[in-house]
Amino acid sequence: MEKKVKLNNVVLWFPLFFMFGMTAFSFANEKAFADAMNTSFAWIAENMAWFFQLVSFSAVALLVTVAISGTGSQIRFGGPEAKPDYGNWVWFSMIVCSGMGVGIVLWGAAEPIYNFAAQPKAAGVEPFTEAAAVWSMSQCFLHWGVTPYALYSIFGLAIGLAHYNYGQPLRTSSGFHFIWGDKRSETFNSLVDMISVISLACGLAVSMGLGVLQVARGLETVAGIAPTKTVWFFITLFITASYTVSSYVGLDRSLKFIARYNMNIFVGSLVFLVIVGPTAFMLNLGVESLGKYLVEFIPKSLWTSPVTHDSYLVWWDIFFWTVWCAYAVIMGVFLARISYGRTIRQFIAANLIGPAIFCCVWFAIYGGTAIKFQLDGTLDLWKVISDRGLEAAVFTFFSELPLGSILSPAFIGLVILSFVTLADPMTSAIASLSCKFEDSGYAGEPPKHLKLVWGIGIGGMALVMIMFAGFDGPRMLSTIVGFPCMLLAMFIMISIIKGVWHPRDAWLGPKVGLFQPSEERFNENRVKPGEGA
Repeated sequence: MEKKVKLNNVVLWFPLFFMFGMTAFSFANEKAFADAMNTSFAWIAENMAWFFQLVSFSAVALLVTVAISGTGSQIRFGGPEAKPDYGNWVWFSMIVCSGMGVGIVLWGAAEPIYNFAAQPKAAGVEPFTEAAAVWSMSQCFLHWGVTPYALYSIFGLAIGLAHYNYGQPLRTSSGFHFIWGDKRSETFNSLVDMISVISLACGLAVSMGLGVLQVARGLETVAGIAPTKTVWFFITLFITASYTVSSYVGLDRSLKFIARYNMNIFVGSLVFLVIVGPTAFMLNLGVESLGKYLVEFIPKSLWTSPVTHDSYLVWWDIFFWTVWCAYAVIMGVFLARISYGRTIRQFIAANLIGPAIFCCVWFAIYGGTAIKFQLDGTLDLWKVISDRGLEAAVFTFFSELPLGSILSPAFIGLVILSFVTLADPMTSAIASLSCKFEDSGYAGEPPKHLKLVWGIGIGGMALVMIMFAGFDGPRMLSTIVGFPCMLLAMFIMISIIKGVWHPRDAWLGPKVGLFQPSEERFNENRVKPGEGA
C-alpha cells in the first residue's frame, strides 16, 4: 500500500537555502566567501582537535564494549523471530561500497606515498626510510580501520534499536530516543534531522568534488584532456545524472546490483595486484604496520599536537574524522535500514570489524606496491603528487602495471561507479528526511522529485567547492560541517548506553508512553539462548 507523504518544511527548506545560498554567495563575492570559509576552518582546526579525537576514539571503545557484552548477542533488530532482508555478501557489499568505496579508490596509492614522504615531526622518522614506510601504512590503517566505521555504527546501532525494537521512525533523530523518550519534541527532531541533511549533503559534495578531480586527472592520463573548469563541469554533470537516476529508480532495484558488482571489481583488483605486484614486500610491510597500528592505536587516536600545531593533524586526521561523521548521521539510517534481523553483535562485526579488515588489506596491497615502486625508483609517485596533486597518483601508478592502458580507463569507471554506490542511498535518505510520512515507521522510498532536487543541489555544491579551492576546498568544507555532527555523535553514544544497558530507565518521565516497553515487551526483543552471533 502506498503511503501518503507531505514535506517536512523545516528539514527541507533551510538546508536547501543554505546550500544554494552558499553557491550564490561564492559567485557573488568570491573573496568574501573564501575569507569566511578560511576563518571558520582555522578556528575549528585550532580549537577543537581534542574534541574530534576524543569522540572518535570513544566511539570505538563503546562499540567494542557492547559487542563483547552479553547484550550484544541477546538483542536482535526486529525481535527474536526477525529474518534478514539481504544475504550476507550483498549486505556486506552495501556496507563497504556505500561507506568507503569512493574513498579507497582515491586514496589507495596516494595517501601511503604522502605519508611516506611528508610525515609530521611527531612521527619521529626520516622520509623514504623503512621506519617511514611502516609509519605511513599504520597511519592509513588508523584513517581507514575501525575508527571511521565506529562513527557510522554508533548512529546505525541507536537508530536501528529505536526503530525496530521500540517503534520509532527510521530517522536520525530517533537515535536519541533513549535520552529524551516521550519528552522529545518535534522541534528537537526537526533540528537534528536538519543538521543531518546539511552535513550529509555537504559531505557528499566533498566526496564528489574529490572524485571529479580524480576523474579529470584520469581523462588527462588516458585521453590527454586538460583538467580545466569546463571539464570539471561536464564530469560533475555526468556523475550527478548517474547517481540521481540510480536513486530515482529505487534502492532495491539499483543499489543491490551496483554494490555487488562494485565489490566484485574491488576484490578482483586486489587479486590482480597480488599476482603482478611485489607480493612478499606488501605482505611483510602490511603485517609489520598492522603491529605498529595495534600497539599505538590509543596514542595515535588521541594525538592533538598541542605545542607544534602540526598541519598534518588538521589536513589528515581531523579531515577524515569530520568526513566520516558528516556521513554517519545519515549512514546510520541506511545501515539500520539494511540490517533488519541482525543481532547487535552481528551488526557491529559487519560494520566495524569486516570493513576495517577489508580496507587495511586494500591499503596494504595498493600502498605497499606504491611504496615499493618509490623505493626502487620504478616510479617517483611523490613527484607526481607534488607536481600534479594527490588525485593524479593512482593513474600514474597504473601506468607501471601490466595492462596499464586498460586499467586506467577501467579505474575511471570504478571511481564513478563507487560514488554512485555511495550517493544513491544517501540521496534517498536525505529525501526521506525531507518528508513526513503518514506512517511514522515507514521506511520506503521518498517522492522521486525530492531525489532530483537534492541530487542536483549536491552536484552544484561539489562544483562550487572545487572551483573555489581545488583539492583543498572540499577538505575545508568537510571540517566545517563535521563539527556539529561530532556533537551529535557524543549524545548518540549516551543514548546507546541508556538504550542497551538501561532499557527500563531510558525515559525521563514516570508516565508509561506508547513506546515505553514493559519488562515483558523488552524480553520479547531479546534473542533466545543459543541464537546470538
